Amino acid sequence: MSKPTLADLSPRYREQVRAELGQMPRPRTVSLVREPAAPEPPAVPVSRFERLLRSVGLPAPVREHRFHPVRRWRFDYAWIEHKVALEVEGGVWTGGRHTRGAGFVGDMEKYNAATVAGWRVVRVVPSKLCASATVGMLEALLMPERKSLQGPSAG
Repeated sequence: MSKPTLADLSPRYREQVRAELGQMPRPRTVSLVREPAAPEPPAVPVSRFERLLRSVGLPAPVREHRFHPVRRWRFDYAWIEHKVALEVEGGVWTGGRHTRGAGFVGDMEKYNAATVAGWRVVRVVPSKLCASATVGMLEALLMPERKSLQGPSAG
């Protein structure tokens, strides 16, 4: 036996049911669309720093690279194939985490572990991130052949 529908009711009773249903709040509709198996991560906007690197021909870094197999330590920017990292140390003048006791000691532990693992870490404050000195250091680390070509000529 099938469930009765509105069409099975007499016309008079059908109108009465429709009127009563019209006064009831409409049920929420639920989407039955399946989510993709592996959702794409949100696009990260390219920063001014990354555009600067591109403009001088340096490779793009990986953001927030987790370099340690056990600890949750991450580098702000990393060039994995070169084992070069860039850390932007905020809060230097305002008593931020990097300059208070526990934070400072924790950073030393992180940077020492990175050094033991073969990483070369450049540390800058936010105001120096896009400075020519920072780009020059990265260029020397990432493209040493370019720096040797620009150096004094052997006569």
